[in-house]
Amino acid sequence: MRNALNGGHLWALGDLSAIHSRVIPEDVERETRNILFMWKRLEESYDNLSQAEKDELAATANVSDVRFPGFDGNNESEHLSVAHFMMEHRDEFTSLKDRADHLDAHFRTLDEHRRMLGVFEPILEKIVNKDCSAAQIAEVMARARPRATRMPY
Repeated sequence: MRNALNGGHLWALGDLSAIHSRVIPEDVERETRNILFMWKRLEESYDNLSQAEKDELAATANVSDVRFPGFDGNNESEHLSVAHFMMEHRDEFTSLKDRADHLDAHFRTLDEHRRMLGVFEPILEKIVNKDCSAAQIAEVMARARPRATRMPY
């Protein structure tokens, strides 16, 4: 509870939110959760592809790795804080947890994540509990900004 209060993560406390003045809005929590879920599914799906499928993705879609880049600590600090809190204090998104201390991308990523979500969410409705295919991963990753202008995943 102390970590939730000190970090402004009152969304994690339910209706105890009136006891602290710095409140991270619930829509930030919801959006961050959706982004982390998308990346978790993309990473798991990519990891489960055969080497031939990964090679094909690299050759045809310029996708050679799929890793959550984080959020910009200077401009997307609420999202960064929520992501860190979810991983460190709520044991959510445990597959991403090894990077919880390295989530500052040092460049803006939120618009990219939002564009990717716009493609991912309709795909998720089709596949439910299955992995994304290589083609679906390529489709979502195509919404990210060009790789030449960003740090690798």
